[in-house]
Amino acid sequence: MFEKVQRTKPELGGAEENLAAARTRLMAQIHEVREPARVRSARGPWLLAAGVIGVAAAVTAGVLIAGDLTAPAPTVEAVPTRAPGATLQPTPEPTEEPLTASKVLQGAAQTALTSSGPVAGEGQYLRVEHATEQLVLYDAAGEHTVFDGSRAGATAAWVVRGRYITYIPADRDGEWVRVFEAGRTVVALYGTDAQQHQEEWSAEILDEDFIIRTPGGIHESYPGSTEPNEGSDAYYALMPRDPQALVEWFRSSLTGTEPANMDSAIIWGIVQTLELNAAPADLRAALYQALDLLPGLEIVSTEGAVVTLAFEPQSPLDWRETVTIDRATGLLVASARTFGEGSPIVPDSVPNFRLTNTISVVDSAP
Repeated sequence: MFEKVQRTKPELGGAEENLAAARTRLMAQIHEVREPARVRSARGPWLLAAGVIGVAAAVTAGVLIAGDLTAPAPTVEAVPTRAPGATLQPTPEPTEEPLTASKVLQGAAQTALTSSGPVAGEGQYLRVEHATEQLVLYDAAGEHTVFDGSRAGATAAWVVRGRYITYIPADRDGEWVRVFEAGRTVVALYGTDAQQHQEEWSAEILDEDFIIRTPGGIHESYPGSTEPNEGSDAYYALMPRDPQALVEWFRSSLTGTEPANMDSAIIWGIVQTLELNAAPADLRAALYQALDLLPGLEIVSTEGAVVTLAFEPQSPLDWRETVTIDRATGLLVASARTFGEGSPIVPDSVPNFRLTNTISVVDSAP
């Protein structure tokens, strides 16, 4: 009841007069309930009305009498006092510390160690479905092809959705299968003659599904190489589990990269490794912690347990990477890359490439 009084915060006008009147009423009620002739049944305990205490918050007594009045009176804690005219302040509710990008990555690292997501059993496959969105930029003066323009120079553009699927065997030394589906859907058009140019583009691309099968990994090493196939247990064993050492491992493997672009290249390499969702749990944890060591990191959106982070390191590439992490599973569920900005026809919010992953376990592969 005292806590309720504290939360009531009564507005008192003429505080001294009100307090004096309240004391008088309170003492009268105390006197009344102590008169033997007015003893009530034990079935109806007396409790001072909360309204009386609310008005006379400075009074430091409350009485609870039940049954035999000769029993010792219980000890009653005093109501907190305040100066006339002052307002009792409620105890502030505990507040949760704000979420930061570093907390998201460190939390994902811890979750990765305890929640690996779907796991393929013997003879099964981990099926990773990659839904894609690709921004095609048309520029008649393109250096290599008219369909590979820049944001600044493109006169038309469109976004195409597609899909490819990776089947990862439970036995990583087994056959890996990738299915690239020909079906594509144009979901956005920008600029002059976009419809005409996207039809020209569609006529040049592959119009049937194709399958790539590789033993022991997603990419085979080139002939004569002693390096393990990408995605194999041996390949992941090469990567350090210490976050700082892992950053240096990527740095040393990116030979030929301009120093000014190195941070961007390392981030890209780490994200691509996470996108496949094939790395063992301890390595996934280290990859998240390695990302936390790199610059230009911020939270851009939060939806329940799903958080999207952006990396925008300073480099001549004018490049922005976003990753979407499910904090409940520690899995990277989406990523996007954007090159350049300020296009006269394409909004900056439209990335050049977006990948969304869905993971399940199946009994067979195509």
